Amino acid sequence: MSLFKKEEKKIFHIDRLPEEMKVAIKTLIDSSIPDVAKAYGFDYLYPKLGEPIFIPYGRLDGKYKSTIDAFEKILEEVEELKDNLKEYSKWYGNVKLFDHYRFTFYSYVDPNEGMKVGIGADPLSFPNSLFDVQSLCSALDKGKSIIILNPALSGYISSTCLSSFNIKFVDTISKRKDEIIDAYTWLNESFHENFDKDKVYDVELGREYMDRLFNVILSEVRNYSIESKEGDIAILPLLSYEEYGEKESIKNILQNDEKYKKYIEEGRLDEISLIPILFSGSLKELNEIKDRYSKVIVISDKKIRIKIDGNVKQINDKILVIENTKS
Repeated sequence: MSLFKKEEKKIFHIDRLPEEMKVAIKTLIDSSIPDVAKAYGFDYLYPKLGEPIFIPYGRLDGKYKSTIDAFEKILEEVEELKDNLKEYSKWYGNVKLFDHYRFTFYSYVDPNEGMKVGIGADPLSFPNSLFDVQSLCSALDKGKSIIILNPALSGYISSTCLSSFNIKFVDTISKRKDEIIDAYTWLNESFHENFDKDKVYDVELGREYMDRLFNVILSEVRNYSIESKEGDIAILPLLSYEEYGEKESIKNILQNDEKYKKYIEEGRLDEISLIPILFSGSLKELNEIKDRYSKVIVISDKKIRIKIDGNVKQINDKILVIENTKS
């Protein structure tokens, strides 16, 4: 065994990598679909200093049979650096980390080795920081059955004060998984065709990575998922005020809504969020169910901009409670 560390090849630009690796990296970076993570109460963490899991391009050089083969090499490199994830625990406390990552381009200057260029891998985690869950828990009643009407809080159930209540959620997202992946695939293909000089996006790898995210999330929250909306108390996470057609496909909305069309035509892929579409119809649902439960709690990630008649208590500007006489 050699006593000397093998010298790492210096590569400063993605174009110097094998084509399979280059395509794999570009595809993975565009396939993290953070909107889906957000829709389930998960999030990708941002490093607060440097990039704990950083893979220099030099470690990704080599020969690959396919982009899938190149992707497996990236995962091998991530595996070797997993001890560095403890930095996120220092920064974010008791969040739970998952073996799934958002990949980003990253570079820095090492005092001894000079410029280092490569990719960073930021872990998926839950819960995210969108909702004031402590105030929400103070409005709940022990001994009551509680139903969350969409999955936006599902990542909070096992890891916050919600775990002490009899609580389930209705998964309105997973049944649209194929449609969501199709829409993102179309967006990514369109972007690379029109704005990427190399016009490279690997559909097979992109679909595999998006499907992988769904699998990671659903394996964690499925025990809390239920189809019935029955319960004593209902919680409605409000992430969208939009009212798109119930049967209109996501891709059709992207192609015809003026705001989305503008983003697509200008190549502003990073500004496109499917959250308004995935949670469309929330206000209509609120009007339909506000008298059905003994208590309906509306919780949002922003100041709530709706007026509701009846016995309404404002916990704060992001949580309101509708009290009914039903027992």
